[in-house]
Amino acid sequence: MMRHESGPGLKTLGTQRWWGGAYCGICGTRKVEGSSPLIPQAVRWWDADDGWKMGVLCQGCGEEAAVRGPRKGDYALAEREQQASRIDLTASLGDLDSTYSDQMP
Repeated sequence: MMRHESGPGLKTLGTQRWWGGAYCGICGTRKVEGSSPLIPQAVRWWDADDGWKMGVLCQGCGEEAAVRGPRKGDYALAEREQQASRIDLTASLGDLDSTYSDQMP
């Protein structure tokens, strides 16, 4: 299975295969049976507008998110640390589906 490499804006959550919403959380590419561009791995990534998010990403968005990380001037910068800690803690309890659904508006 392909994996994302962690970086300042991307962290791997768990080691089990997981599809989340079955679409890339950044570009929206959907899982296609037989030839999915998605990597079925739970990750937490930084979104400049919404802060830390959790889901699955396609290869291209995962590579970009790994180097993006929080930057001064990002709209969501204010509460980044609490948000990241909350996602990491709930994901570490082993229920990725519950952690993911808690992030949805």
